[in-house]
Amino acid sequence: MRRQRWFLGGWFAVLLTVMTACSGSQDWKVSGDPARLEGKVVVNTIDFKIDDYTDPVTGAKMPGLKTAMKPFLKKHPNLQVEFINIPWQDYNTKQQTMLMSGQADVFYLPQFRAFYEQGLIRPIDDLLRQDTTLRLSSRYQRSVLPLIKDRTGKNTLGLPSGAFSRLITVDNQLFRDWGVEPLSTRPTPEEVLAKAKRMTGKNPRTGEQTYGLYWDGVWRTSTLLESLISYYGGRNEVVTGDVSRPHTLNFHFHHPAFVKSVQWMMAATPYVHPGFLVSQGQENLFTDRNQHAIVLENPNMEVPWKQYVGKKDSRLLQRFSLRVNFKGPDGLGSPISTTPWCISAKTRNPAAAWEVVKFLSGPQIQQFKYENEMVPPSVQPFDFQRKDDPYVPVYVQNAKTNTTTPWLMDMPYQKTILVPWVSKVLSQVQQGKRVDLNKEIDQLQQRMEQWAEEQGR
Repeated sequence: MRRQRWFLGGWFAVLLTVMTACSGSQDWKVSGDPARLEGKVVVNTIDFKIDDYTDPVTGAKMPGLKTAMKPFLKKHPNLQVEFINIPWQDYNTKQQTMLMSGQADVFYLPQFRAFYEQGLIRPIDDLLRQDTTLRLSSRYQRSVLPLIKDRTGKNTLGLPSGAFSRLITVDNQLFRDWGVEPLSTRPTPEEVLAKAKRMTGKNPRTGEQTYGLYWDGVWRTSTLLESLISYYGGRNEVVTGDVSRPHTLNFHFHHPAFVKSVQWMMAATPYVHPGFLVSQGQENLFTDRNQHAIVLENPNMEVPWKQYVGKKDSRLLQRFSLRVNFKGPDGLGSPISTTPWCISAKTRNPAAAWEVVKFLSGPQIQQFKYENEMVPPSVQPFDFQRKDDPYVPVYVQNAKTNTTTPWLMDMPYQKTILVPWVSKVLSQVQQGKRVDLNKEIDQLQQRMEQWAEEQGR
């Protein structure tokens, strides 16, 4: 890691002025020599391993984030870092409360754009200009940089954690059990559907129930829909306008690409675990009791990797392999994403918060997350890759070559209107009801037009 250097004297006078001007807060104070940071920085994380722990899958002793932070705290002995770890359940509401009340200084923040628009986090462009130790273009993969901007693309709102691609995972054992030929290296939705159909039912070798497909209907529906729309050629046509100005958006849900995508999901529903719309069915995902032949939009291969690293058991590495996700005719479309580390607009220790953010998003922590949890890194060079790792190089290559940013999953209505609409349609399929898709799309179009009107169209 590059040695930190600091501007002294006038740097902080400028920093204090800029921070105060940007935030509108009277609480931001910077004092003393930044080389001797002191005080406390509270970090909000979501479902992180904070303390050292025993992995429930392998039984191996694993280090937590506190252990990974020791080198940073050794450099800053007068600085105290505390963590407030929350579960993914209802995380958005919890983080809203924490940001509004000033409970934490630094946030691992999935919905950072929405919170920025509420004035709850600060942009970091001024900090980047003042800090000569960090250059985004040389530190992080190029495709990740648009992901940490606001909706206008003008302001930088945080520093990236990993680079999360959504790829297709294959259970090679289930393919062999069913006598189905392997999935091709760049499978089409039609190939996936045809082979999933053949692997749903009682496993001919074990007699246990298996399913041809799985995707998490709560967390992955929007990215799957986006991948399918791209594949069918509608990436720039289903929704048009400026996402930074929601009232300018126009919706074309009767576009063939959207219709085909929803029809594909409807056709796939009988071959997915019946609890997928409420995130059930993942208990044994990627273990030796896995029951899903093809998993879509999978961002992580943590379980097989831990089994290999912790117990020196490579069976799961051999059992599960990756395939490229659905992409459009232009070769693009499978989205990548990152969750940035952001600074609260209410922090009372902004200089220390900035240093904590830099460390949490830097090579040392990204290497820690990679080696222990198989989180694909966003930093470059990726020189800590293990030669025996079959997974992350695929994620990294996908992130490097895919320059598209997720547009659908970033839409402000996707969680409140679009995903619930898809879930309603697929639930009807599960119940064996006849779905009039044309009528359903009419209602979606009407609801979205109404939403656009409410945004000030």
